[in-house]
Amino acid sequence: MAALIVAQGGVLARVQLIRAGYPSRTISRQVADGVWVPRGRDVLIHAAAPLDLFTESLASVRRAGRGAVLSGPSAIAVQGLAGERLWRDVELGEVPWITSEQHVRVGARVIRRRPPRGVELYGVRVASEADALIDILRLWPQDQASKLADRAVAVWGAATMATILGQAIEELGRAQGVKRLGGFLFGLRDNAQSEAERELIALLDQAGISGWRANVWLTIDGRRFCADVLFEQQRVIIEVNGRAWHGPDRREDDERRRNLFAVNGWQVLEFSWWRITQEPEKVIAEIVQALGLYPEWQ
Repeated sequence: MAALIVAQGGVLARVQLIRAGYPSRTISRQVADGVWVPRGRDVLIHAAAPLDLFTESLASVRRAGRGAVLSGPSAIAVQGLAGERLWRDVELGEVPWITSEQHVRVGARVIRRRPPRGVELYGVRVASEADALIDILRLWPQDQASKLADRAVAVWGAATMATILGQAIEELGRAQGVKRLGGFLFGLRDNAQSEAERELIALLDQAGISGWRANVWLTIDGRRFCADVLFEQQRVIIEVNGRAWHGPDRREDDERRRNLFAVNGWQVLEFSWWRITQEPEKVIAEIVQALGLYPEWQ
């Protein structure tokens, strides 16, 4: 029995004790003696286990029955992720979160939708970290969700978060909070089509360089092209080779675009993901020189 208690995080169903040979009278006596803390009629938490989000979540999902899955803060707590970079110092709260297609009353926040597949831990189903994050982003208060979304971009990267948000929007349809996820996705792009472009824009902001626009469509010789970053007054265009968005076909298009820009009087600067992230000072120096700002930056 001790091994089962440990394996299930200190939370058992009453029927498991009965199957292990404990008479109902013995179980009731142990509850009265404080050996077990009851949650509803059918779930028990061992007295040695702390009554925190971890154990309360395990108890709630067991009470909810077959098909229920832990999500949101509960999934983060049960997976032991609270100390990881994304979740460090994030207040997860005390109320368990579960997803279920059924209407259940189990002392938890119940998200009514088809539960994600998740993984099995402590004898229950637990949503993946990405699915748990999505539920939190769409259902937490706006200000808290926005801060967490920004942190997720910093930890996981813009390209990864764009994929996660896009898939969630498609899967959740018209569920509560999906419109907010769309807002996060739009803000994530921030008029930049790749993580490398986002990093470049951050560099420009940090350096106090203004007068630019991102992802501007231009028509040259009857063809339309999108300039990654455009300084219209100085006729300077910055092209970014992002690590996630630029394949062989895109490189050929880049070459054609650069040539057309050049013959039509535009100066084109090109920076790779590596240079933007590893040589930011040199990147900025080249940009300000091309813009004619170099004397002011000596």
